[in-house]
Amino acid sequence: MNSGPATEDRAVEALPLALGTAQLGMDYGIANRLGRPRRAEAFRMVQAFVEHGGRWFDTARAYGESEAVLGYSLRELGVVEKACVVTKLARRDLRSADAARAAVQESQSRLGARPWGILLHNEDLLDDWERGVGEILRRLRRESLTDHLGISVYSVGRARQALEIDDLDVLQMPGSVFDRRMLRSRVLDKARERGVMVFIRSVYLQGLLLMEAAGLPPRLSFARKALNAYAQFCRNHGLERDAFALAYARGRFGGTTIVGAESADQVERNCRLVQEGAFPGVLLEAWDRAWPEDQEKLIDPSRWPQDCPPGSGG
Repeated sequence: MNSGPATEDRAVEALPLALGTAQLGMDYGIANRLGRPRRAEAFRMVQAFVEHGGRWFDTARAYGESEAVLGYSLRELGVVEKACVVTKLARRDLRSADAARAAVQESQSRLGARPWGILLHNEDLLDDWERGVGEILRRLRRESLTDHLGISVYSVGRARQALEIDDLDVLQMPGSVFDRRMLRSRVLDKARERGVMVFIRSVYLQGLLLMEAAGLPPRLSFARKALNAYAQFCRNHGLERDAFALAYARGRFGGTTIVGAESADQVERNCRLVQEGAFPGVLLEAWDRAWPEDQEKLIDPSRWPQDCPPGSGG
């Protein structure tokens, strides 16, 4: 990884958790019942995260007002220089080097500081790497608009493709109790060998993982069997579903886990769960035996009904 002293100082002793901020800028999440939080509640969410030692923040230009709300909160808290913010560029931001520069400068203005990392938001942009996208990102780093370059991926194939590119030193990927593809394919091993920083997202599958199977609407009936199995496993072992999901992700995938929230209370709980430490490995193994398959329809939000928005985060 290419990182300067200032970057290392910002990340030192940070909680191994990133606050996913899609919810701060738009209505997000299949299980979201509260909608987008008001500005005061959004501030309390960021404040709670910072007070628990959180320094990593995940956002994107496509997340509505997320960058602006996050930047306001960081400035009010006086922690802009301590925060490590990762934002993402979409295809429309990469029409040219000038367009990308303007996009990042706009993000910097909203955030109050230059982003720690810039990621490609769409994995299919890898196909354009040698057709200009790669040079555009390299130029952003040469111009000191960011320290790190990376990509957010959904598939094993795209993760492997990204790991063949030396310029990319950050990889964001899905991982959960229902999605172990990156682990089983040894993508995580290769990322560690290369010194790539890994962020794990979709730990709660946009909240689907924590919904009650009996109360699922018909459009989500495909998830009923999986949720029943998970709930039964947690009952049998005296586990809380969110606690085990987060512990599983930390124990199996490592890296930094991205989790979104709808309220300050949820942020507080996620932070406490991470700080409580790991679960015994035998429990993780027991779950793998109880649910050995990774079902594409369950783990890929793009396959869910159209009114279930795909995206990244918790």
